Amino acid sequence: MRILLLEDMAVTAEVVKGYVAAAAPRAQVEWAATLSAALDQLARGSFDLVLADLNLPDSTGIATLERVLEATDRLVVVLTSEDERLMQEAALERGAYDFLHKSRLSKASLGQLVRLATLQAETFRILRQNIAELELRQRQLDNLSLYDPVTGVPNRSLFVKRLEEAIGTAAERGAKTAVVLLDLARFRGVNESRGRRAGDELLSQVAARLAQSAGRNDVGRVGGDQFVALLAGVKGRSEAARRARSLLGQCFGRAFVVGGEEIHSGAKAGIVVAPNDGADGETLLERAEAALRKAKQGSELTVLYSASLSTTTAERNRLRLALRNREFVHYYQPKIDLTSERIVGLEALIRWESRELGVVPPDRFLPLMEETGLILDVSAWSFRQALEDGRRWAQAGLRVPPIAVNLSALQLRDPSLPGLLEQALGGATESVRLELEVTENALMQDLEDSVRRLHALRALGTSIAIDDFGTGYSSLAYLAKAPVQSLKVDRSFVADMLERPATMTLVRTIISLGQSLGLKVVAEGVDGMDQAKMLRLLRCDQMQGNCFCAPVPAPELEQVLRRHA
Repeated sequence: MRILLLEDMAVTAEVVKGYVAAAAPRAQVEWAATLSAALDQLARGSFDLVLADLNLPDSTGIATLERVLEATDRLVVVLTSEDERLMQEAALERGAYDFLHKSRLSKASLGQLVRLATLQAETFRILRQNIAELELRQRQLDNLSLYDPVTGVPNRSLFVKRLEEAIGTAAERGAKTAVVLLDLARFRGVNESRGRRAGDELLSQVAARLAQSAGRNDVGRVGGDQFVALLAGVKGRSEAARRARSLLGQCFGRAFVVGGEEIHSGAKAGIVVAPNDGADGETLLERAEAALRKAKQGSELTVLYSASLSTTTAERNRLRLALRNREFVHYYQPKIDLTSERIVGLEALIRWESRELGVVPPDRFLPLMEETGLILDVSAWSFRQALEDGRRWAQAGLRVPPIAVNLSALQLRDPSLPGLLEQALGGATESVRLELEVTENALMQDLEDSVRRLHALRALGTSIAIDDFGTGYSSLAYLAKAPVQSLKVDRSFVADMLERPATMTLVRTIISLGQSLGLKVVAEGVDGMDQAKMLRLLRCDQMQGNCFCAPVPAPELEQVLRRHA
C-alpha cells in the first residue's frame, strides 16, 4: 500500500505517519510539503491513497484538490483544520472521497481508510487485468475479422475496403483500377486425395505468389478456392486483360511443391475495370463473379465483364414465377445444447424446388434474389412459413424451440421489414418464438442504422443472433450496442479448428468473448463427433450441423422433434 501525504507542517505529517504505521504496518507513506512536489511524485509512481491538506505554500483551497484529482484516479481524502461546511461540500462535489478534520484523526479512522484503499487497489488490479485480456481478445478478433486465417492475406471485407480506397485514389488522378477474381482449378481433387493440410498449403503458396506479383495489400482470399487481386493504374480494358494474363502466368507458370511433391495447378479469372464496371467494391466483385462464371463455362482462361453477363429478364421472371408457384420450401436444421443434448433451436433454410430445374442450391438463387430485390418478397413468405410450421407443431403437442430466419443486408435496410414481421407474428409469440440471424458484414454496413433497426425488430418479441461471427469487422463496440442474444461461430473456423492450433485459439476466444458478454455461442457446421467433443470441452453453448441432423423438410423435422422428445 502506497500513500501520499500532502502536508506543509512537519509535526502534523509525523503524527499522521505514526497513525498509519500503527493501523497498517506494511503501508508506505511518502510526504510532500508542496503541491508541485506532490504532482512530481504522482507523475513518477502510482499511489493507492492520497491524504491532502488543501492549504499549501504554493496552492490553496479547491484549486489544490482539482490539481491532485487531475493527477490520480485513486482515493483522495481532504485533511483540514477548518470546520467550514461550504468548503467540505465543494470538495466532495469535485470528487474527493472524504473530508476529515485533523483534530479527529486517529488510528481507527486512518485504518479504515487504508483498508478501503487496499480494496480499491485490488479492484483496480483486477480491472486492469480484465481490460488487458479484453484488449488481447480484441486484437485477436480484429486479426480474425480482417485477414484470412489460412493464407494471412486480407479477407473479403478488408479487400473491399482497400479496393474502394484505391478506386478513390485512382479517380483523383483520372486512372482506372482493375479487379481480377481467380478460381483455382482442380483444388477439390487436392483436398480429397491429399487431405486438408495439403490443400491449405497449396492455398498459402498461391496467396504468396499472387502477393509477390500484385503486392500483399492488393490480394485477398474471398472464398474456399477463390482469390482476388487489384491491378492499379490500368489505362483500359485491353491492358487489364493483358496484366491479368501476366498475373496468372507468374502465379501458375511453375509447379507448387506440397509435402515434397509437385502439384500443377491453374486458374480461371473474371476481370472488371473501375469505374466503368462499377464504383463500389461489392458491385465490382459481384460483376467479377459473373465474368468468372462465364470463364468457367467456356474454354477461355480470362473473361472481361460485360453488361450482358448480368441477370437477364428471363431469370428474373423465372424467380418471380417460382415464388408465385410456391416452389420455395423450408428445410430445418436443429440447434443442440452441448450440455443437455436437447434441441434448443431450429434454423429455417430456404430451398428452391424448381419444376423446370429440379432442386436449386441456395448459392445459385439467393445472390440472384438479392440482385433483383425479390429477397424482400421471399423474406415475407419465409416469416409466415416458419411461424405456420411452428404453430402446427405446437398444436400437435410438440415443444417448439425458437425458429431462426436469416436476414440479408438488403432485408435489414428495408423500411417495411418491421411491418412485415409484425403482420406475420399476428401479435402473438407465445407458441412460437422467432429468432433473426444477421451476418456481421450486413450489420457493419451502417452500424448505427443497423442497431436502430435491430432494436425495432427486438421490440416485436424476436431474438437476434449474429451469423458468420468472425468473418466481418468484429468489434466489442457493436456487440455492446446491438440487442444481440447469441453469436454463431462461422463454419469455416469449426472445420479447421482440429487441424490448426491458431484457429482453435480463435474459436476459444470467440466462445469466451461471447459468454463474457452474456451471449449464447452457437457453433455451426459441426459435421464430426470429434468437433462436437472439442466444442463441449471449450464450453460452447450450442452446436448445429450434420453431426446431429442435416437440414430436412418440415414433415421430417416433425418426426425428429417427436423422437427427440
